[in-house]
This record gives sequence, structure tokens and C-alpha cells, in this order.
Amino acid sequence: MDRRTLLGALVATSFAGGSAAAATPPKFDPTNPLHTGLAYRKLGWSANDQLTFHWLHLIRYGMVDSKLTPMWNILAGSWFRAKELDGGRYQITSISVDFFTDIDSGRLLEVYDNPWTGKKVDVPYKAPKPVTRQHEPTGLKLDGMRVPGMKVETNVNTKRAWVENGEVFINGDLAIRMLPDAGAGPAAPTNKSVVARAEGMGGSAHLVQVNDWFTYSGKESDVMDPAVKNPPSQMSFNDLNTWGSFLDMEGHPGNYIGRGFGRKVFKYADMPASWRQLAEQKYPALAKDPDGALKG
Repeated sequence: MDRRTLLGALVATSFAGGSAAAATPPKFDPTNPLHTGLAYRKLGWSANDQLTFHWLHLIRYGMVDSKLTPMWNILAGSWFRAKELDGGRYQITSISVDFFTDIDSGRLLEVYDNPWTGKKVDVPYKAPKPVTRQHEPTGLKLDGMRVPGMKVETNVNTKRAWVENGEVFINGDLAIRMLPDAGAGPAAPTNKSVVARAEGMGGSAHLVQVNDWFTYSGKESDVMDPAVKNPPSQMSFNDLNTWGSFLDMEGHPGNYIGRGFGRKVFKYADMPASWRQLAEQKYPALAKDPDGALKG
């Protein structure tokens, strides 16, 4: 039996119910890549195809000369379904809807008065569309990602985990580094959402760096119980990125910094009221039928 088949068999066994499941779930082992992959899947995503929602409250800072300046709030929302593939692999199809809001008033931000350049810039809102990402039993894989005109380096870490007082914490860290390279091939067809996120941080004329750090947490018993497919969870988020291209920060060295927190929930009505209000104003059809929008 090759390694991929063995991993798939082990993961399938961990999801099985009936007499194969132990009466008492085993302890979570942070050194076992199948355990950390399972925690990442069940706390960050799901082990069934239930419609599930994420929300995240984030504050965006600009860092210039090591000084942080609050820029705006982000009310981030998304929803997804998971689909089982062969060998313990799975895919996530999701839609993300994010709103920038004014730090003081909380109003939707559509024009930003850039304090470093003195210019007003339009805040872009792209029409939300479903995207699909492929996952291995041990976590997200981005090997072979390509962007036209750019040399791309990727690093994903979903292996660092620990247990405190019956709660599992698992990191889901992503780093993408892109440098101009005229010889780069066409964009890869998978992981389009990740490519779009990276391109949105600076186009293809100069260095683009994306560092996204999630930490998911939930009950150890939920992670290790095969009968619990999609447990509730919490998340914290930080990032450190190159400037968004729409800010036109050429000649102003610095970085984006983000800090946020959020939860996984199972009904649209459980999303934050502030996010739902904006979603219903800006994307009424999407808000009325989020599952239909996910199906395309």
C-alpha cells in the first residue's frame, strides 16, 4: 500500500462510525499529521457537506517606519460547503463577502482618504463569486501555483497544534511571495481565490507578499469524535502584507497589518447583524439565498 492510499485509509477510518468507533475518543496527538489535519478540517472547515458560515471582525492598520495607523474595520463573512474526494482529500467551495467600514462611524467605506499620499482612492468591491480550493488529508496544498509574469513561492503550515484544558488550537498559516519574472507561465487553474488575493495586494509590477495567520480552536472531544463532523469553533487572525494596489503607495515603503477574531456558525441569522445589514443592502440576492449563490 503506497503512502497516499495509507493516509486515505487512516483518515476514512477516523471518520467512520458504528462499531469501529471507540466508546471514548482517543487523545489528540499534536505530533500526528493526520490528527492536526483532522483538527484543521473540522475546526477551520467541515467533515461533512453542511452549509456553514464564517465571520471575522478585523481592524486594518498601515505600518510606516514601524508606526501603526488604523485605516478601517473589515466585516468579513463567508460561507462554504465541503465535498469528499478520494484518498482522504476534500475540496471547499466558498463565497467571501467583505466590507470596509469607517473606524469612527462604522459606515461603509467606499472612498478612502489616504493619509500617506494625501489622495482619495476608491475602495474596490468585486462581485462575490464561488471559488474552490483543494485540500489534502494533512491540510491545504498550494504546490505549483502560478501567476502570469510572476515567480511564486508558497508556504502553508497547518501542522502546529496544541491542547489546553480540553481545547485544541491549530494554526492555519499561509505565505505567498511573488516577484516579477517575465518567463513565468500561465496561472494555474486551481486555488483561484488565493491567486486573486495575492494579485490584489500589488499587481504584477513589483514584490507582492501575503502572510495570513489563522488560529482555530474547539473542543478536543469534538475533533476526535468520528460522530461529530462539523463542530463549532473560534478563530483569531493576523496578517502582514504588502500594500493593496488600489492605495497607490508607490514610493511609500510599509505594510498592511491586520488583527481580528471570529467564529464558525451554521445559520445566516447567526452572522453578525452589522455584516447582514450591509450584505442585504449591497448584495440582496446573495443575502436572500446564500446557498443558491454557492451553487452558482
